[in-house]
Amino acid sequence: MNKKQQRGQSLTETAILMPVLVLLIMGLIQVAQMYKAKATLNHATVQAARAGATENGFLNPMRNALAQTLAPAEYRVKPNEDPNMLSYFAFQQLFRFNETIRGSGAGGVKINVLSPTQQMFDSFRQRVRTLEPCRGVGCPSGGKFRESQPIWQIPNDNLNVYSDAQRSINGRPINLQDANLLKIESTWCYPLRVPFINAIIYQAMKTFRADGGYQHEQWTACRNRRVISRHDYWIPLTSTSVVRMQSPLRCENNPRGGSNCDNLQ
Repeated sequence: MNKKQQRGQSLTETAILMPVLVLLIMGLIQVAQMYKAKATLNHATVQAARAGATENGFLNPMRNALAQTLAPAEYRVKPNEDPNMLSYFAFQQLFRFNETIRGSGAGGVKINVLSPTQQMFDSFRQRVRTLEPCRGVGCPSGGKFRESQPIWQIPNDNLNVYSDAQRSINGRPINLQDANLLKIESTWCYPLRVPFINAIIYQAMKTFRADGGYQHEQWTACRNRRVISRHDYWIPLTSTSVVRMQSPLRCENNPRGGSNCDNLQ
């Protein structure tokens, strides 16, 4: 084989292998970005759970904490925008408070409280009275606080004085200590931005997921977000976190009734 033939063979081999090598490098870049995004989401979920633990398990504090942590990864401040408003812009983009978009279910992030459930709340709740601020004639003895109307909550302090008896909830033995563990799951619709390889990864994940794949509700939210975004390929990343409640768990938007709580399933 002469030198011209050797050069021709080398060019042919390079032409065959180069696209494979380029795709491999692009795939490594995309996987590295996904790993970084998952680590960011894990940290954000922990921060959200901590916020919920100190704020009676309400969703809005958890959403704020999640948005603040995901803000640098989710939103880039435009030249005419105030960088100090980064968390606000990210919050709007992540949770989509615009009514038209909200109706499509196209939120960028979703938080679910996995535990306690509504059944656990109904089983361990107690009616208590707390102090609420007041002014004028409505305040006793000219003070600044008065006793509120009774509200329902799961107690979280001095648990040693309460019964530790277990109750069967959905076939599982649960006690008051278990009901004071806040477990949340967050789902983030993450955009795959590396060209070509993003379509391959998207189709592979959509096809081989074990949780129902493309028809799963997490994928549905990401598909809806795809319609209103310039990015074509969104995948759901999920993370869970468990923390002990640092405040009594209460029913969001219905503390006195204790039913149909926005923060409980």
